[in-house]
Amino acid sequence: MALFRFIRFGKVRHASPRIVVRDDEDVIVLHLPVGARAKLPGHDGRPIRGQADRDWELHDHAWHTSSLLTVIPCGRAHCIDLLWDGETGAFGGWYVNIQEPIRRSPRGFETDDLILDIRVQPDGSWQWKDEDELEEAVTLGRFTEKEAREIRAEGERVVREQPWPTGWEDFRPDPRWELPQLPAGWDVV
Repeated sequence: MALFRFIRFGKVRHASPRIVVRDDEDVIVLHLPVGARAKLPGHDGRPIRGQADRDWELHDHAWHTSSLLTVIPCGRAHCIDLLWDGETGAFGGWYVNIQEPIRRSPRGFETDDLILDIRVQPDGSWQWKDEDELEEAVTLGRFTEKEAREIRAEGERVVREQPWPTGWEDFRPDPRWELPQLPAGWDVV
């Protein structure tokens, strides 16, 4: 088990317990099963925008929509989430999260979300997600124009490489695995 967190402005922005599937010098693979309890900003787990990007409260959130496998290429500023429907188990595609390169911590792994995302359908078609939120983040001063261009450039690199399928699409969790729990101190930075 490992703690996976987004840290922003010295505060925890997201915390979820993950099962470590693989961890080596090239890639980290973490599983978040349906039913795991996480801490997310906002009252219902949806992202919050505007000034709330600097001031938020975390709330309990039961991961309920999809089984998630996060593939994190070490040294890169993104991860690729593989999604399976929580009820049927059908593969739902990939979600590329542009984020700070992963950092190891005593409890697990840390990063922060850089807002821009890419949604990839099972057929390989893709679209940008949250471009407007990245523009808003520049307007609010979270990122400079240069930083926003670098974030976009990382997304464009991923689109050029198209690292999907990842080789993890047939992953199925071991049915003997227990549901991971947030450890004590999940909120201490």
